[in-house]
Amino acid sequence: MMEKLTVNNLSSHLFKYNALLVGTVFLMWLYKQHANRKKHSEIDELLFMKRTDCCKRENNCDNEHCYNYVFQRMKSLIDGAQYSVYVCMNIFTSASLGEVVLRAHQRGVLVKIIANYSTEYASGSQITMLHINGIPVKQPKTHGHMHHKFCLIDTDKSTKKIVVPGALRIPSNGVVMTGSMNWTFQAMDQNWENLRITSDKFFVEKFHNEFNAIWNNANVDDFRRQSGSKGGINQQRN
Repeated sequence: MMEKLTVNNLSSHLFKYNALLVGTVFLMWLYKQHANRKKHSEIDELLFMKRTDCCKRENNCDNEHCYNYVFQRMKSLIDGAQYSVYVCMNIFTSASLGEVVLRAHQRGVLVKIIANYSTEYASGSQITMLHINGIPVKQPKTHGHMHHKFCLIDTDKSTKKIVVPGALRIPSNGVVMTGSMNWTFQAMDQNWENLRITSDKFFVEKFHNEFNAIWNNANVDDFRRQSGSKGGINQQRN
């Protein structure tokens, strides 16, 4: 038997319809907020730099194969650090990345560097400059090379949080950047390289533990500047 349509029951049906519509819209909003938070709280990227695909633009490059895009991505992550930046790098001669790391140190972020012994003598090495500016550096004293190439961001939260207004939000697990690339002009400008950037808990913890294992190893020396070594922030761009 059909319900007799009256003003009262029509109003009741409209109220239920509106309530259902509002509820649906609210649930969609909650889902979108959750998706956005998840997107911003997790990072997992694999970038391949190709010399043939470089656009030569210093800013606003959206080509993920271009070294300018990769550099800006690395820069934004290090600039977003609020606790720590740990660099473990075979060769570090990029003055642009040297400036970014120094800037993190100067705003109060805990910065540590592990470098290969021979990197101090590389043309444009940033190690001496960063050490002179108060950043602790250690070097394994082995016959083989310390050939790692990775950087950890905000994996050590034992220090005071440094608020960076407007900076990129770093995931709660922290971030590791690793791959084939030394932090050199040639790697950033000429080579075919790969870079993995991830906040995956498994990878972040593994690299964090490896950094600490090297840092605390008895066969690792504190950095001592050797006579004749050169290095400076303006010696080699990119």
